[in-house]
Amino acid sequence: VVLPQPHLAGLMQAEVRLTGAADRPDGRLHLSATGLHLRDGPGTALPVAAVLADATLAGGVAQVTARLSAGRNDISLTGSAPLDPGAAMDLHATGSADLAVLDPLLAGAGRRARGQVTLDATITGSRAQPRADGTLRLANGDFQDIGQGVHISDIGALVQGTGDSLHL
Repeated sequence: VVLPQPHLAGLMQAEVRLTGAADRPDGRLHLSATGLHLRDGPGTALPVAAVLADATLAGGVAQVTARLSAGRNDISLTGSAPLDPGAAMDLHATGSADLAVLDPLLAGAGRRARGQVTLDATITGSRAQPRADGTLRLANGDFQDIGQGVHISDIGALVQGTGDSLHL
């Protein structure tokens, strides 16, 4: 991907070793992106990010392990993903984030967010009919908009996925 003025900087390395037919390859893929940061705007103060991802392909299925981290914030994905869009996947996502990471984006507008977000979910089913089960939780939430005189504290939220439904 070529950007006329790159706004994202960092180092990306990839290694791909594949054998077999193009529609059903076997092999290994590795991706590493480190030192990722925005080059301009308020996002320059966001934490430096890193992405590590590995996939082993065999028998039409990719065994996947991936992790994105930025400061104290991270999300991981593990499991199996078939190359056939009609076949069933079995993925597990976990993560946590501190909303204070948003300060560089909110502070210029006189806003502030606090709280801990955690994710624990599984994704099964096919790409055409995925099924998500799990939770996305906000604890110790706090939002402030100084210009509007708004301050909401002690916010807690739970989004629970069950199949094709989300419950708040």
